[in-house]
Order: sequence, then structure tokens, then C-alpha cells
Amino acid sequence: MILKGDKYKIFLFVVIPIAIFSLFYINHSIVIEIKEITKNRIDKFASLFTKALNEDRDDVRQYAIDTLIPSLDFPIIITTSTDECYAILNMDGIDCLNVDQNFYSQTLHDMDKEFKPKEIYYKGILANKIHYSDYNIISIIRWVPFVEISIFFLLMLFTIWSFMKSMHSDRNNIYAGMAKETAHQIGTPLSSLMGWIEYIENHPEEYVFGLKNLKEDVGRLQMVSDRFSKIGVKSILEKVSIKSIILETEQYMSKRLPSGNRIEIKSEIDVNIFIFGDRLLLSWAFENIIKNSVDSLRGFGGLIVINLSETKSSLELEVVDNGVGIPYRLHSKIFSPGVTTKDRGWGIGLSLAKRIIETIHDGKIRLISSMPGKTVFRISFPK
Repeated sequence: MILKGDKYKIFLFVVIPIAIFSLFYINHSIVIEIKEITKNRIDKFASLFTKALNEDRDDVRQYAIDTLIPSLDFPIIITTSTDECYAILNMDGIDCLNVDQNFYSQTLHDMDKEFKPKEIYYKGILANKIHYSDYNIISIIRWVPFVEISIFFLLMLFTIWSFMKSMHSDRNNIYAGMAKETAHQIGTPLSSLMGWIEYIENHPEEYVFGLKNLKEDVGRLQMVSDRFSKIGVKSILEKVSIKSIILETEQYMSKRLPSGNRIEIKSEIDVNIFIFGDRLLLSWAFENIIKNSVDSLRGFGGLIVINLSETKSSLELEVVDNGVGIPYRLHSKIFSPGVTTKDRGWGIGLSLAKRIIETIHDGKIRLISSMPGKTVFRISFPK
């Protein structure tokens, strides 16, 4: 199995070098091909030019002047046997009469360095030499890989910068969300504790009843503390019953539904399946998913149905509600930190649930569909 980090290393140290090598290889092949075309055209020109000189044929000479020479669109300097200027072609209006001698000498040197000059013989005696260089476009082609690689690395740097900025933003959202989640998780049992203390003070004769509820809220605080202590620490996975965790979560959430609202949480679970997991963290994930469904009902009443089933390879849990739904634009990023559909939400619940299910338990959580009247979340665990 290739891990995510390994994929990035393969991309960085294998794919990118191969792509760069391929780019330079293709570029070099194009340059070599153009050079070969240039050399072949000069060979043909030199052959006809030599033939015209030695055979004194007007038709060949005329063909060379009218057809062949105009077709040569790369820089050419024709010299005498002693390198004196005879003709200059395709060099932006420069001719033998107005050429600067230093520029002329340097250009000849550069041309001969790139291509061996073609020699023209008249009756066995060296009469002329044809010096030539590449098409001007070759110098541009040679720089293309460097330009492309520079653009690629600039884009890559921009992508990394954007990714790091996004990571920083996500981290800030996580910090803010976790702070609010902590306050919420602790605040609920703490408020209840304060309420029961006041109740016992006003009804001392019922202290046994009040003490029982105080113990429940203290236990809840202990559970919250244990949950947060597990964040960032490798969990010890034990054999747990998904059915019992869901039923406990349903019971806990049902007791804390907004009073006066006609909201029903209904579990349709016929199978008792065991997986290796962390009971505290799984209950936390299920609470966040169910709470998301409760919030989508917006206090107007509704139904939340929890289905549990199994296939040959996995355990599947579906949470279905008939709330207002999730806007389509948020479907692809609903599990990202800071993404929420609530005016005063902090967007950490589903993100935390995803981390617990996927990172710790090798499961998968997906938003299957969402529209006004029906939203379906599906959680899968490998068997």
C-alpha cells in the first residue's frame, strides 16, 4: 500500500524529474531536426550553386537566384575564399556595403562554430564559402523548456503558498472550533450541575434524587475530559458493539432535545455488530452527526432515523433526517473545518466526526444526498 506521504515523494522525486527530462529531450530533438533541415537545404543550395558556376548553365543559375535563394529564410553570408564579403542574406537589411567589420567577423566566427561552412569550387579552385546559422526561432525554442519549467515552479510555489494559507486558515478554524466545542461540551453538564445544586439547596429532603443526577453530570464531565484527552493520541481500539453505542447516543440526545419541539430520533437496528474501535470517540462522532440533523430541523419538529446494516465487507450506518437540507455549494466541503450552515455555528462537529471515523477507525463518512426534506449521511466501517 502506498501512503499519502509516499505519493508526494514519488511525484517530487520521480514524476517531476521524468517530466523535466522529457521536456528537454523533446526540445533537443526538435532543435536537431531543424538543424538537419537547415543543413540539407544548404547542401542543396551549394550543389546547385557549384553546378551553375562550373557548367555555365543559365537555367540552373536562374533557378538558384529566383527560387532557391528566396526560400532560404535563415541567416547566410557568402564569402570569397579569403572570407571577404560576397553577399549577405536574411540579416535585417545588412549587406556587404554597410556591415560593421567587427560585427561581420564575430558573426562569421559564430556561424562557423555552429556549422561548418560549405565550400564552393570553380574548376577545382576554392571560389566561395557559404556560412550560415540556425533559424532565429531555434534560439527561442532553446529557451522554451527553461521558461516552461520556471512557470511550472512559479505555479507550484503559488499552489504551495495557497495550500499553506488554507492550512493556516483551517488550523485557525480548528482552534476556534475546538475552543467553542470544549466550552459547549463542558458547559452543558456544568449548567446542569449548578441547577441540581440549587435544587438540593431548595429541596434538601430530595437530596438523594438530586445527588443521583449530580453523579450523572459529573460522569458526563469526566467523559468529556476523557474525550478531549484522546485527541492527538494514538487510540487503543477494543471490540465494541456499534448497536449499543448508537442506542446510548440516541438516548442521551433524546433527553437533550429542545423542549416543546416535536423531534423524534428513531433507531432501526436489527443487527448487533462488533468492530474494533474507541467507544468514547465513536459516541462523540455519532453525537455530532445526530446533532447536525437536529440543527437542520430548525426547531420545527421532524424525524431523524438511524439505520444499521451490514454487507460482506463492511458495516454501514445511515443517518437520515427530514430537515431543511444542506446547500449544494457546501456538499463537497461540508466536512471541512469552519464550514457550517448555521448563523452561529463554528463548523467543527462534522469535521471532528470525519477525523474520528476515517483517521482513527479506517472508516468512511459521506454525504449521500441532501435536499429540503431529506438528508442522508452514510458511515462505513470495514469488517
